[in-house]
Amino acid sequence: PEALAGFDGTGVSGRLEISGHELVFADGKITAPGADGEFSAFADFDGHIRAKLDRLALHGGEAQGSVTLDTRQSEAVLAGSFKMTGVDHLALAKTMSGFDWLSGRADAEFEVAGGGASLDKLVSTLRGQGQLSLTDGAVEGLDLPLIVAKAREGEFGKWRREAGRRTAFDRLSASFTIENGVAETKD
Repeated sequence: PEALAGFDGTGVSGRLEISGHELVFADGKITAPGADGEFSAFADFDGHIRAKLDRLALHGGEAQGSVTLDTRQSEAVLAGSFKMTGVDHLALAKTMSGFDWLSGRADAEFEVAGGGASLDKLVSTLRGQGQLSLTDGAVEGLDLPLIVAKAREGEFGKWRREAGRRTAFDRLSASFTIENGVAETKD
């Protein structure tokens, strides 16, 4: 609620283009070089905000999502959904978190909701579900068949990532549930 105190309740809509390397919202940062899409955000004077992102071109694929934030009660309520298809997972993950172990075309979808008087409380109450699927990908830096072949010959070295090595796969997928801000999978 305090963060919205200076907001006058107007709406913003239009085309979103990220030509640099980052888009900054307050203290947070979203990095998505070359992304573009349709964006709209609306807020009521009473503290209800809705944001929607459509047809976002993202690392060779497409994404869309929506978020609502309702601050009309003592504890804010957040709900959101996100879907992406055909996105270059390696490029996206490296850009957002530096994680460079998995490549492939990613399809993902998730829905979350939670509430709280602070960001920490809100995150700790998040509930939802999601799924992630990678196709035509690889575990980058490891050649697992080579490691197994060496083990059969009695060579048990350390598993180290090495440039140029990879273990290809056709499909890797997982579904997960989110409870109290923690994602869990049984896949």
